[in-house]
Amino acid sequence: MKVYIGSFMLCGLLLLSGCSFGSPTDEKLTEVLGEMNDAEKIYRDGQHDLNELEQTEQEQFTEIMELTQEEQNELQEKVARIQALVEERLVHIDEEEASIKKAVEAVDALDSVIEKADDKVKTELEKVKEKANERYKIHGTFVKSYKQLADSQTALYDMLLEEALDLSILEKQVDQVNEENDEVKAIIEKFNEVTESLNDLKKQAFKTIKKSQE
Repeated sequence: MKVYIGSFMLCGLLLLSGCSFGSPTDEKLTEVLGEMNDAEKIYRDGQHDLNELEQTEQEQFTEIMELTQEEQNELQEKVARIQALVEERLVHIDEEEASIKKAVEAVDALDSVIEKADDKVKTELEKVKEKANERYKIHGTFVKSYKQLADSQTALYDMLLEEALDLSILEKQVDQVNEENDEVKAIIEKFNEVTESLNDLKKQAFKTIKKSQE
């Protein structure tokens, strides 16, 4: 049986670089993107710590699976530690979720930029807003799936302490954890792809704004 705790670092970062040429639309867009970026700071800063917790948990789980029945006391201690790591991960996820919710609020500020823009620029800015909302929606799906995975992992760890453990039930739980693990990874890949698209749309919006001022 193989169970992977997974390394679920979200790599999608919002880029703010652009050609600033001093127009009101350019300055306001830069301001809004800056607010989104600032709101995501906790999410960004927590990625490394979350990744380390996941790796430590994987290492300790591997050690648990190598224990013999005669090492019951050590088993209980290690399971307690690994369950504590799950709780620590969920604290990080809650903080990350709150950080992203603030960024979602910042996206609404794009409306005032869109209202004052000419038609060509307006179209580009609407694309930026739509993609930003899509990105944050995907993150919401990630959080939901991540927490579900954590619940399934906790249930698996609880099973390891059962004296009369049914191996078939354990294997079923292992399969569930691995399946949910793959689902979370797929969501992360999508999040990172959408972030890349958002950054491309942002660059295009700045180019369109510049052309409209020439």
